Amino acid sequence: MKVFADVAARQSSRPDILGARLPSREQVFLFFMYQHHVFKKTVPDSVSATSEKLKAIWGKAKLTTKTDANIRKNVKNLFEEYQALKKDRNRITDRAELKRKIWKGDLEDLFDISSADVLERRDILDEDKSFLISQREDRSSSSMAGVDVAEVANEKKKKEAAKKLENRKRKQEAETERLLERVPYPRSGLSLSSTTSSEDEDGDFKAPATKLPRRAPTNKLSLNIELTSAWDREGLSVRQVSSAYIATAKDLGHDVSQLVISPSTVHRSRTRNRETLAIQLEREAFKDPPPLVLHWDGKLLPKATSKWASEDRIAVVATGQNFEEILGVPVAQDGTGQEVARTVFQEVERVGAREQIIGLSFDTTASNSGMLAGACVHLENLLGRSLLWLACRHGRHAAVSRSDRPKSPHSRSNLVGSNQICPMVVRPDRIVDGGL
Repeated sequence: MKVFADVAARQSSRPDILGARLPSREQVFLFFMYQHHVFKKTVPDSVSATSEKLKAIWGKAKLTTKTDANIRKNVKNLFEEYQALKKDRNRITDRAELKRKIWKGDLEDLFDISSADVLERRDILDEDKSFLISQREDRSSSSMAGVDVAEVANEKKKKEAAKKLENRKRKQEAETERLLERVPYPRSGLSLSSTTSSEDEDGDFKAPATKLPRRAPTNKLSLNIELTSAWDREGLSVRQVSSAYIATAKDLGHDVSQLVISPSTVHRSRTRNRETLAIQLEREAFKDPPPLVLHWDGKLLPKATSKWASEDRIAVVATGQNFEEILGVPVAQDGTGQEVARTVFQEVERVGAREQIIGLSFDTTASNSGMLAGACVHLENLLGRSLLWLACRHGRHAAVSRSDRPKSPHSRSNLVGSNQICPMVVRPDRIVDGGL
């Protein structure tokens, strides 16, 4: 109880941190309380004011400090320690009394905000480091001296030198501007007479003509889709392709020194032609497709950029009579029904098969078959119509292929056999296996 009475008596009489030593925990705490209670500042504002005061004092000692955030954190922790003790001020147990005595004894210690590498820094004088060490051991053993005349003189010389350098730079810039203004050059809006006079004055001046050597044209042969596809079928590497390409061109009578061919060129051409061929094949496949059933299933696969991380990929397949195409294996952000439906719908929209979808084949998980937030419900909303649901479990595809027709088909309005083998409830020309 006596601890808090002493603090209350002194917190209104310490408007500033005085003395020639680094501040103690008590000085910092009383300065904070003065800002908080007398000036009626909030706790964050009082913490900021105390932090700025501490940085100014440590700057006089030529010592580096922690970051502003860490200094404010230390000041706030000191206040929170006091608040915790004040909360238990009515306790008279030995443990509570011991805590109060320890906290009061620590008030005489140095409130250290020096940086972790302050003693290893070369830009800090040895005498300043010794002063910090002595303050950490016993604050009363040392104090900051008065103004160092020699140091003040050095600082003054540095400022004067910097000022002279700045003046010299300004003079050089002004001289450069003056010389540029004297050089004549055509401007818009000048009269004909001024232009003529400028030409007369500089008539004897001719700029040296610099003619760059003209680069000989190179022959760039076409690496078309048929050529790169043949290389892909044979499994040739880019270096093997480069060697074979040069040998073939030489045998056909081309000047190989003028050819643009390298492993990088082959690699870029292969990549570009593969993309073009894939787009052509996809457009041809979905030019006039039959009624389609949409299949999808998700799986966690390792990322291409990191073997330690995984990503959820959705395999999307469309099947019909004499038709089967993989639309893609895109990445899904999560496994929710809405995200799965959005990912599958994007693939359908990309190939332009929106109007041909008549059914959905999926695994019987809640994210797919949920009646409120399942992927099938969201897909029907995105497509704007009801679809046939073919719900199947994994491992039942072989049984479907062995039997022409299930023994006891169960059908509902638009949901088929969640616990049975996927029954065939539509015309045979529209039936596909339920699942991937």
